Amino acid sequence: MPRQRERDRTANYSFRINYLRSYSIRGTGRSPGQVANSQYSAGMTFTESLGIADATNREMWETIYRAPFDGSIVTHKTLYLIGLIDLALEHQAAINLLIRQKHPGSAMALVRSVIEAMYKGAWVIAKASERDAEKIRQDKFDFPGTGTMVSEADAAFQTGGFFAEAKKGNWKTLNSFTHSGGMQLGRRFTQNDLAINYPDHELQYAVTSTLTAIGVLALPFLASVGRTDDVQKLTAILERISTWPQ
Repeated sequence: MPRQRERDRTANYSFRINYLRSYSIRGTGRSPGQVANSQYSAGMTFTESLGIADATNREMWETIYRAPFDGSIVTHKTLYLIGLIDLALEHQAAINLLIRQKHPGSAMALVRSVIEAMYKGAWVIAKASERDAEKIRQDKFDFPGTGTMVSEADAAFQTGGFFAEAKKGNWKTLNSFTHSGGMQLGRRFTQNDLAINYPDHELQYAVTSTLTAIGVLALPFLASVGRTDDVQKLTAILERISTWPQ
């Protein structure tokens, strides 16, 4: 019965498709006026904005982990997801720190790990059995391909193709940054000089997209374990992030 209740909560949880489509996995397209109404201001430097990102990361962690999880829902599946979201938040904090410390290449290389956590976690919530989750925690499970995971998560959560569109929009680019491809190596040069050249808008994308991805994963997880109040709190955080510049 507990597993059935978990499946029911997940099946009944709506991703709020129109609302999610404004998120920054691919870019929000917000107007300057909308951005001005957020925590960001036109005169704020990108370095200053990292402080807001750090505070938002902490706020998300406190929303998700502020209270211990009920022992009745602690299973291989929930333990995997609890650990995965925590690790993704650590990666996101590291991205902010690496950018601040003038290591943008390493920051960009980490972005894929966070986005991939969103895809894997959503698939686990939607499709994985408890036995699958046990094997995952033992490194004895072969995940489906990323394309399969996103399509199955889209179908399970009735997103209208949100995950597939996000993957289509950025996966090749993220792979290039992670695996020392042309996107990554090209930014080690300014013209023909060895001088790093990572535009602020790309670094802003790294910050905003990773925070968004973590929130998108945590929403159905919290819903699946009955944390409806925290779903609302996290929804408000994501709405705020969606107004940030890209």
